[in-house]
Amino acid sequence: MDRLRSWGRRIRESPWLLVGIVAGFILFCAWIAWAIHVSSEHGARQGLGALLAWALIAAVVALISIPFVWAFRVIRASARAEQGGSDVEPDAGDAETS
Repeated sequence: MDRLRSWGRRIRESPWLLVGIVAGFILFCAWIAWAIHVSSEHGARQGLGALLAWALIAAVVALISIPFVWAFRVIRASARAEQGGSDVEPDAGDAETS
């Protein structure tokens, strides 16, 4: 029950998470519906091919995009580190007195 509550809090904090979940669910349903349509029109062999082909295409796109996502996260983290380091002001005890 606690896990369900934590998911609810996450979704309230980030509405884009809900948008992503809904979009993924709709895409999944469309994929299954397309495979059913192909199998009813052209037979089970082509329906299975449509089911596997789209899954393999999605897997290849995900594998190709991994380095780009990694690079984006590294660049963003380094930009935050640079930005955070310049905003820090020295404490009163660190300042030199003359």
